[in-house]
Amino acid sequence: MEERLIFEAPGIPVATVAANKNYLRILESLARRPEKAMEDPVTGMSRSYLYNQAAAFYVPKRTSGVKRSAGINPDLHDLSQGTFSNILKTMTAAGLIEECPGPDADRKRSLYRITDAGRLALRLAQIQSGHPLVT
Repeated sequence: MEERLIFEAPGIPVATVAANKNYLRILESLARRPEKAMEDPVTGMSRSYLYNQAAAFYVPKRTSGVKRSAGINPDLHDLSQGTFSNILKTMTAAGLIEECPGPDADRKRSLYRITDAGRLALRLAQIQSGHPLVT
């Protein structure tokens, strides 16, 4: 008897995930589950942890009207909370990540975790772009 594997397909093209460094950074952070994150890896990672990971290497999709950092590297851009919310909403709607209620049921304390479709999209995007795989 032939066994068939069923994969959840991402709701966004893998080429889009591979081209958007912000998506990759968030997916890689969730896939790594670093112990230093001070989060429960089974439940998910906090929005603030993900924001810090994404903000450090934020790459805006548009170039006009985007604030630049006043710090050491003028090529870096500032990631606003609104923009970050839109990135998370897009990734959630595409089925790449899921939002889980935090321990206090407070929206600000929501936790996020990568879905099976998100893992598949991350692996395919890494293969397509030649980046090393995150396990």
